[in-house]
Amino acid sequence: VHFLIFMKTAVVTGSSYGIGYSTTSKLLEEGYKVYGISRSETKIDNDNFVWLKCDLYNQEEIKESTKLIKEEKIDLLVNNAGTHFEEIGSDFSTDSFKKMFDLNFAAPILLSKHLANKLETGTIINVSSTSDRFAEAGSGLYCASKAALNIFFEAFSMENNGIKVIHLLP
Repeated sequence: VHFLIFMKTAVVTGSSYGIGYSTTSKLLEEGYKVYGISRSETKIDNDNFVWLKCDLYNQEEIKESTKLIKEEKIDLLVNNAGTHFEEIGSDFSTDSFKKMFDLNFAAPILLSKHLANKLETGTIINVSSTSDRFAEAGSGLYCASKAALNIFFEAFSMENNGIKVIHLLP
């Protein structure tokens, strides 16, 4: 008697440290194959882990890295990578705006776009923040990027009935 074992597949951004590293480690313990997307190589040494070097500020690198995921189905996408820095709302720079929104907002959207056909019945977890609803002085760009992320994915989930979207507010 032969049994086929179907391994679940996950993609985790920011897998080299912090929440992304912990999430990746736990998913591997649970038997997932995990693609970790990050600029920095991770210390994870597991046969079911594939590191994809990708600068999530770069739209072309995002597109190319998703092509390296050969599985037909992805069960879980964890959009964890993000940035936060403080700047006064009346004095933020164009560079700060671009960095905050490219990583916190555009990167998760682009990953979901490029992986949508593989996520048809999967789950997307966005690591967000309570800052999406509670403004903080000096963090207007961050608050706005997280609010934009969450509202976009509420609409995305309405348009993609098979994909479940969860906003995690650590």
